[in-house]
Amino acid sequence: MAMLASGPLPSLALHLGARVTSDPFLGVILNYQRSLNAEATQAPSDPLKPSLSTTIQLHHFEGGLIGGLNLGSSPEGAKLGLFLGYGLRALGSEIELRVPRFTLHGPVARIELELPLGTPWLVLRLAPEAQLIAFISDDLANLGVSSPIWSFGGEAGLLGRVSKRFALQLSYREAHAVVSSVYAGEFSDVERFGLLGLVVDYL
Repeated sequence: MAMLASGPLPSLALHLGARVTSDPFLGVILNYQRSLNAEATQAPSDPLKPSLSTTIQLHHFEGGLIGGLNLGSSPEGAKLGLFLGYGLRALGSEIELRVPRFTLHGPVARIELELPLGTPWLVLRLAPEAQLIAFISDDLANLGVSSPIWSFGGEAGLLGRVSKRFALQLSYREAHAVVSSVYAGEFSDVERFGLLGLVVDYL
């Protein structure tokens, strides 16, 4: 079995969103995340041979609509929403590996729960998700990996507002896609992002 592993690495993320603050609310979301200066190590098929390291690029993109309800009388209270959109995740590498360069993409659904922690200035976000990966790149298909593939995961985050316009956000994302492959046994892709960011609201 071919395995490509990477340790902790820096990443960059951009989140754009617009929401009509009414009840029910409706909005649009665009998210992009990518690794920076990432390296991965490929385990050798022969234990007597050294491992192979290479520069890689990890990408995650999604866009779609979110709709939901305020769970209380205050617009700054708890909110429950549903995101429906389209997502893509990709691996690129500088040199050809046994784990090929690939893209996985398809429709994604995510439940979004926002819970103020005693004050609207500190908000906990929980968001389990499921994605139907309907399309895969040809290099994976040549290894016997076939679509559709289900991916399950979610996001969790804590937002601390420092003013009405600015906030700091700490978030973590993880998603797993696993499928049996005719030639390569089991193919799995595990996506993990931990992010610390600045949120700017344009009212």
